[in-house]
Amino acid sequence: MFTVSLTDFNSVCYEDDITNRMLESLDLWEEMTNGRFFSNTRFMLVFSKIDLFLQFFHKLAIRHVLHEYTLMNQVDALKFIAEKFLGVVKENRNRITVHLCDFTDEKQTWELFDVMQEIRLLDANENRTYSYFKIPRVAKELSIVSAFHDITIN
Repeated sequence: MFTVSLTDFNSVCYEDDITNRMLESLDLWEEMTNGRFFSNTRFMLVFSKIDLFLQFFHKLAIRHVLHEYTLMNQVDALKFIAEKFLGVVKENRNRITVHLCDFTDEKQTWELFDVMQEIRLLDANENRTYSYFKIPRVAKELSIVSAFHDITIN
C-alpha cells in the first residue's frame, strides 16, 4: 500500500522545509513502481484525506506543484492527480489499484483492508489482472465515481 495525502500540496517535508510533500510522494512512487525489486509487485495507491481535499479544495496550491494543472472542478482534479501518479509507472500498470479514503471514517478503513485481503487472495489463488477503483461514500455523494471509471490502466 502506498498512501498519498491529498492535502500535501500545501506542505513541505519535515526533513528540509523546502521539498513539497506531494512532489516527494510522486518521486518516491515513481522510484518504487519502476524499480527492479518491485517490478511484479501489486500496489494499492491510496489517496487519503479525501474529506479534507473536498473541504479545502479551493485553498490547495495544486497549480504551484503540478504546473500543467489548470483550474478544474473537484472530480477532474482528483482524476488529474490519479493520472499523474499512474503516468509515471513505466510498465505493468495493471498491478495497481487506485483508492480514495478518509481514514477517519472507520467503515471506509475496514473496507480498504477488506480490499487488501481480496487482492492477496487473488494473488495466492490466481494469476489474473485485478484492477479497479474503490470509491468511498464521501466521493459517491459528489459523483466522483464516474470520473474514476474513466481512468484507464494499461
